Amino acid sequence: MKRKLSFIVLLAIYWLSLSGHYSPLLLALGAASITLVAILSQRMGIVDRDGRPTHLVPRIPMFLLWLIKEITISSLAVLRIVINGRYRPTVGRVKTGQTTQLGIATLANCITLTPGTLSLRILPGEIEVHSLDRALLEELQNGDMPERVYAFDRPDASEEHRDA
Repeated sequence: MKRKLSFIVLLAIYWLSLSGHYSPLLLALGAASITLVAILSQRMGIVDRDGRPTHLVPRIPMFLLWLIKEITISSLAVLRIVINGRYRPTVGRVKTGQTTQLGIATLANCITLTPGTLSLRILPGEIEVHSLDRALLEELQNGDMPERVYAFDRPDASEEHRDA
């Protein structure tokens, strides 16, 4: 219920910020629009944990700090590869271990944000990755990125009971 209510409040704030008009007729039409969108979204099943990941909000700052550190380390590795001129492009697969679509998408985006690697395709249980160098791919396969993303997106047992 909390997720549905926050969705409606977010829609109302968004509509009011885009509208800029507060006459009674426009407010009534806006309320009708928000109600219709909320009902349709509920029937479509998109007001769920993945569609409104409010559980991630407290975890975002630490995750972003970790991701910035990874991007910086990878940038330096790519700089070393470019300066040395030792390119060994390769394609490989990284196991995901993710249980949600949001977790898989987050991992694929983190891989792409990290310089020298690019997510090519999402397969069952793994992501196909192009890497500028074999060492970057091995670091991704043996590193802790999939585990960090899983920890970021892990379900909280207490929240699952609240949303049920």
